[in-house]
Amino acid sequence: MHVLSRRGRVAGWVVAGMLVASAAMAGEHGTCQPVPALEFGPYDYRVAPPDKLLRVENYHFDTGVESLTKGKSSAYVGHDLEFTLRYFPNHFRALNAMVKLGLKQKTPTPTGTTETVDCWVSRAIQFRPDDGLMYLINGLWLVQRGMKAEAAEQMAKARELQVDSANYQYNLGLGLLMVDKPQQALEAAHKAYALGHPLPGLRNKLQRIGAWRPQPEPAPEDPPGTAA
Repeated sequence: MHVLSRRGRVAGWVVAGMLVASAAMAGEHGTCQPVPALEFGPYDYRVAPPDKLLRVENYHFDTGVESLTKGKSSAYVGHDLEFTLRYFPNHFRALNAMVKLGLKQKTPTPTGTTETVDCWVSRAIQFRPDDGLMYLINGLWLVQRGMKAEAAEQMAKARELQVDSANYQYNLGLGLLMVDKPQQALEAAHKAYALGHPLPGLRNKLQRIGAWRPQPEPAPEDPPGTAA
């Protein structure tokens, strides 16, 4: 499976469905250890062998798990998410679902898991520090817990590690608005809409605070042979 095809499924993956949790959930990564070696993997989700990815997803990550409605191999969604993240630490859909589960249950250690959400996010970043999605997910996880300064640092890293995806840029724009970076959010919005993102929500939010500006038209090129 091509990396871009996986990235193309980001639509609405972070902000939609997130529940505001108590700031009391805020905490450090503690004694979380790096991802251990397994019988196979762990693999970078972006370039994982399709057979290995299917082997795990077929038994542990379906729509019921991703939507937090029903476990696949266990009665607990958290167990299946944890299993998936052990083999693919930067599986952004599984990591996002783990974050939403922690927020939904208002706990740092969701039912069926043995590690905290902070641990899984930290591991993902340690495993692949060049993956901008991990910083974006972490930033949104932090801002939902009232940790705006820390979230802004993660958003800055996500902005630095650009992903050429309309959905990435759209969610980045929403995240940047959450940490009071409207000009940067506008830049992300321009990229998202130029790449064909269909939802008007980011533009509407920018308009409500007076920060929306249409993207400037590119300057026309001089015709061939025109003197400078």
